[in-house]
Amino acid sequence: HNATMATRLRLGPLGGLVRRAGSATKTVFAVAGVLTLGSTYLDWQLEKERREARLRHSPSDNNNADDDVAAQKRKAHQRILVLPFYRMQVVEKKKANALVSLAPQLIGRLSEGGNSDSPIQIEAHDLVDIIHNAAADPDIVGLYGVFGHGGGFSAGGYGHIEEIRNAIRVFNESHRVHRGPNLDHKALVLPRNGDSKPTYAYADNFGDQKEYFLASAFTHLHLQPQGDLSLYGVGMSVPFLRSALDKYGVIAHVFKHGKYKNAANSLTETGFTRAHRENTTAIVRSINESICESIIQSRSLPDSFNQRMWKRIFKYGSLTAANAKELGLVDYTPVVDPLDSILQANTNDEEMKKAKEKW
Repeated sequence: HNATMATRLRLGPLGGLVRRAGSATKTVFAVAGVLTLGSTYLDWQLEKERREARLRHSPSDNNNADDDVAAQKRKAHQRILVLPFYRMQVVEKKKANALVSLAPQLIGRLSEGGNSDSPIQIEAHDLVDIIHNAAADPDIVGLYGVFGHGGGFSAGGYGHIEEIRNAIRVFNESHRVHRGPNLDHKALVLPRNGDSKPTYAYADNFGDQKEYFLASAFTHLHLQPQGDLSLYGVGMSVPFLRSALDKYGVIAHVFKHGKYKNAANSLTETGFTRAHRENTTAIVRSINESICESIIQSRSLPDSFNQRMWKRIFKYGSLTAANAKELGLVDYTPVVDPLDSILQANTNDEEMKKAKEKW
């Protein structure tokens, strides 16, 4: 997806109502605000139009004063999009009755400051659209993913996680101008579309490989010093019901064509056949190698991270935060969640300098 894509509005009769209801979750902290998951594309578009109208009608004495006023207003409207992954249940398609309960999920308990830990069910394409629109919005200056204590995030599979990772990559690259193929093979200097937008991920623990696989797409990765990183590789389990069926006198009649057509083996076999094991092993190995390669590219890991190295990591078990940092799998091990420090950094240049040195 192009990082400079125009803002798209996905509004159906019910979808528009649900998305507008999510606007109540917008919370502002100090100068730099936090834009929560419930904020919608429609809110961003309307706010942008109102902001442009105010700038057009702002009184000014000269061009320099206009620039200063515009810069101050842009600063005052800068936001960080915070994604609470520890609460997310990413699905392909929500059930019809799930739409009715979406608004209270996004709004949360206002009396608790919006910090409810109730799960948020969201479709994969909706989450991808939120990140894409944030990448295209100049007022969204950063992305912050919270993974909590680990184990709270769920997704339909690695395909959904790959989609979200690609959206985060679009956000990471949103400052670059992308052009078509250079057919003339001439040297080109591509201009920058503003400053780069940093992305941060923080976790007390990374409970499984799916969480870390997603978090590795962020440019800055934080893990609490007492936390751990659990990487065990990809696994697959297959139930075999033949013995149970035999016990009750049930006979399964199936038709197969080819030795690698193994879907019916759960009913006809008591364990893996040679072909079935070979097929399953090939699938697991392919997925695992793809994940490892993606992590290597995202984290810019050295050449020493070959398949032998990954096998040693998988067999080692849970890594401490110090181990993970030593290997380059995380960047920092802050004692507390650094979000407040990152927000404070946006208030003035001196605080920004301190934050860059610290984080």
